[in-house]
Amino acid sequence: MATAQQVQQELALVVLGAFNPSIFQPSWFAQEDLIRQEEAEAAKIEIIHPEVTVFELDWLRLQVTRDRLAVHSRRESHYEATRDLLIGTLDLLRHMPTRALGVNHDLVLEYGSQDSFNQLGWELVPEDKWTPVLQRPGMVRVEEQGERTDGYDGYVRVRIEPILDGGTKVLCEVNDHFNLSNENIPSSTVTMGVLLKDEWRNISERAAQILQHVKGLIR
Repeated sequence: MATAQQVQQELALVVLGAFNPSIFQPSWFAQEDLIRQEEAEAAKIEIIHPEVTVFELDWLRLQVTRDRLAVHSRRESHYEATRDLLIGTLDLLRHMPTRALGVNHDLVLEYGSQDSFNQLGWELVPEDKWTPVLQRPGMVRVEEQGERTDGYDGYVRVRIEPILDGGTKVLCEVNDHFNLSNENIPSSTVTMGVLLKDEWRNISERAAQILQHVKGLIR
């Protein structure tokens, strides 16, 4: 049976809190030495507004709304740089109130045959459980959640769903979620920076182990 091939990956770091989107401009990041001046000048700015800011560098995409800050990178070689940019931002804006952090590792797998693609769905959601009530049942999305074992409040959630474009691709997402407060408070912002430094290796290894497990479901 054909095995799955990795065709895309992405890291997304998501902070929930209370933000002023208009300050998150490429020029500000360059001024604070979080990116190079030439990167700021070459940035593709989609929008800068009091309600939302979105811009892209060649290795990073940043999106900020009033309650959500997210930085994305599809370059594995720049995952730590993405983390460091967020740590630097949190340090500079340590009085910014936040409450939760999500570290998301996404992987797109392409299966070599329709049979392998279908088999993954049947492995996760057995077909015979649904054939009595559905015609040609097929998996649309599966989510599994586990408890944290590191003393932090939160969870580790895995989501698997086919990309319904007529092909044989599947999206696998590992969401390492940390709840740091029930309210938006500045102390959570300080904690996040420390957490991203101290737990980065554990988070990365956990995601890699889970994604490898998903790859191994069908051989």
